[in-house]
Amino acid sequence: MLLRVIRGTVGVGRESDFIAICRQQVSDFGRAPGLAAFISGYRRVDGVDEFILAATWDSNEQAELAAGPEDKPKVVERLSGVATIRTFDVYTVLEPSFRGIVDAPGGVVRFTSGKVPNAARARMLAWLRTPRRDRAADIQHLMLGWAVGERPTPDGESVEVVAASAWPSQLVIEAIADEGRAEAPNYSEVDEFAADFHVDVYRAIGLDLPDAMSDIGSRRIIAARFASRDAADAGAAGLGTVVAQPKDAQISVAPLGAPGMASNDGTYVLVARVAINEFARAERLIADRGGEVILAQRETILQPEGGGSEPQAATASTLGSNFSAAK
Repeated sequence: MLLRVIRGTVGVGRESDFIAICRQQVSDFGRAPGLAAFISGYRRVDGVDEFILAATWDSNEQAELAAGPEDKPKVVERLSGVATIRTFDVYTVLEPSFRGIVDAPGGVVRFTSGKVPNAARARMLAWLRTPRRDRAADIQHLMLGWAVGERPTPDGESVEVVAASAWPSQLVIEAIADEGRAEAPNYSEVDEFAADFHVDVYRAIGLDLPDAMSDIGSRRIIAARFASRDAADAGAAGLGTVVAQPKDAQISVAPLGAPGMASNDGTYVLVARVAINEFARAERLIADRGGEVILAQRETILQPEGGGSEPQAATASTLGSNFSAAK
């Protein structure tokens, strides 16, 4: 099996076109013979939208038939004028392999890369195949999908290892990861194999939402954390300018901590209700203002106390205390 990883940038104002192309790509190739898995994501970095597309195939022949050869992949033509491809890399898949297409709007995609010396490769493979029991439970119950691959380095002394993994939310990652792993692989055991692993974090792309996208009345809860109250307030003010009905959005800011208590780590949570067609703009604004989206879910995730049938409106104070407890 092989893993193809494509990364690049989206043209200014072409975000919706890029998402549409990704959906069409899945529609065209989703049932192509040999396609084993597909994971996609995007992120906002210094005012620019970056993307990642990771696909695993049962064979190179099947990949070339459906998606084009390595020197002329079909996605280049599809993205012409909409996005620029910066890297196109191919790896050999490492087992165990996931099979499926990840469709998790509001989820998180982590792309991890590093060089593992040849002497440590066997131990890394053993760890991948037989993780610790509690790690295995986390992966089986919480991870939405993954793709892991390797290829020799030019000097022949190491292997370049990459992994794309999809998760329901940043909060889930923080709940299962070892402490202090925000910019590193979730589990400290990985440090034994290499010290230079790098992690890029993306938002998962919703791939099958044409009906939901047309229902602009439906709403999602979006929550983001900021390093200071001033930054969170600035984010809230900016968010109020991109939503059609600021009153309905119920934008609020609160410390990350238990209700009525000061924040225990100096961070603040911004929470808002946004329509489906406002969701992407809200995410980009939050990223541009220095915030980090940590939750994006359908509005019905919050139920009233006492078992009532109507969902409660989300507020920063209620979610802030929940986030603090989750940590």
